[in-house]
Amino acid sequence: CYQEENQDAKFSQIARAIDDLDIDVVCLQEVGEQWGNGNGAWDSNAAKIIRDRLRQPYHLHTDWSHIGFDRYREGIAVLSRYDFLITDAGYMSSSHDVYSIDSRKVVMVQLNVPYMGMVNVFSAHLSWPSGGFFEQFDRLRAWANHKHGNHLAATFLCGDFNIKAGSEAYQAIVQTREYEDQYLAATSPKSFER
Repeated sequence: CYQEENQDAKFSQIARAIDDLDIDVVCLQEVGEQWGNGNGAWDSNAAKIIRDRLRQPYHLHTDWSHIGFDRYREGIAVLSRYDFLITDAGYMSSSHDVYSIDSRKVVMVQLNVPYMGMVNVFSAHLSWPSGGFFEQFDRLRAWANHKHGNHLAATFLCGDFNIKAGSEAYQAIVQTREYEDQYLAATSPKSFER
């Protein structure tokens, strides 16, 4: 959220990586834009800047949760080369106070991905376990389950969950057996052998 040195160069680096790796869908967290007395400043939105630097057109859905570092609207986003069929956003936290870092929102898009079918993608930035993660994940899970139907090939919960792999909070997700850690599935497939 605009807290790194050479931020503009890093936006270009992210755009190059998306182009070079030919990525279909990107979920972003800590998407900042100037506060602008709470109205924001679209031209400073980090996800928009990255999208505008891509070689191919991408669709963008973004929303913000709270003021970050006392000067930015901080939020989440999804970039996709596929059209959005549905977009939505909502608070997963009890707090909806834009002046509280405990206010956490998630964005959702539905896409029709070639050779895969219809999918829902949720881009999340949840709080730490001590700051409301469990309650927020329960709300996210209920929302994802509500949006999931037989017409969908998959639901993806993506983002920054502010938890460590193997931790109690991590176990709370995977022990539902509703979701698999796709990074772990790709890097350590034997973890899923039963």
